[in-house]
Amino acid sequence: ALRLAIPRSWQGITAYTLLFLLKFSMASSVNTKQILRRFEASSALLLGIACQFILLPIIGLIVVVAFQVPPVVGISIIVVTSCPGGTWSNWFVALFNGDLPLSVAMTAVSTIIGVFALPINVMLLVHLVYDADVVGLHMWKAMIFAVCLVVLAISLGLLLSKCLNDREMRNRSMYCGHVIGVVLLGFMLYLSSTQDPLWYKPMIFFAAVCTPCIAGVILVHLFSITLAPGLSPVEVT
Repeated sequence: ALRLAIPRSWQGITAYTLLFLLKFSMASSVNTKQILRRFEASSALLLGIACQFILLPIIGLIVVVAFQVPPVVGISIIVVTSCPGGTWSNWFVALFNGDLPLSVAMTAVSTIIGVFALPINVMLLVHLVYDADVVGLHMWKAMIFAVCLVVLAISLGLLLSKCLNDREMRNRSMYCGHVIGVVLLGFMLYLSSTQDPLWYKPMIFFAAVCTPCIAGVILVHLFSITLAPGLSPVEVT
């Protein structure tokens, strides 16, 4: 039987709890009517999905081949560039005054699509570069659990926003989301420093990790200008 990969350690429970609270806060801080209007903007959602599941994985593949990184780092880059945006995307959009309703809508859609797109992309790209198979039952379990968590958090947040329909409540949710985002970022840095410190990484690691981010931002800005001229780059990202 397929059982969800529910975290058992305190680190996993804490990380997933903070993730749930972050998604819930961001979703409850937006107006549900604005969310529905963003779903009507199909061009923005389609562009976002194409960038998320086609463009970014290809960039990750090119970076792994170009930098000739070892399998441990290369597979991680492929997995990250193939993942649907979610953990930080909503918070960064809110932090930089972007289109949060569109970001929440994109997160909901990409998270569901990612259940199928992520394992397929990872399986194909990793096999192409390293001739290895890393997509097992554990990845499907983890993906299903993460999807359920994110969808539940967004659904409850939007339900709270719709039921209360109060601007002050949304402002407080936004403030709570910023606080939780900072706490989650600090917690992830803490885990990194205790398990695999960043300062022990070679320079090739930082170059390979930063390149997809920089290339993705530049290409999305170009696409937003050429393919969706009515939208600003912030709205697309």
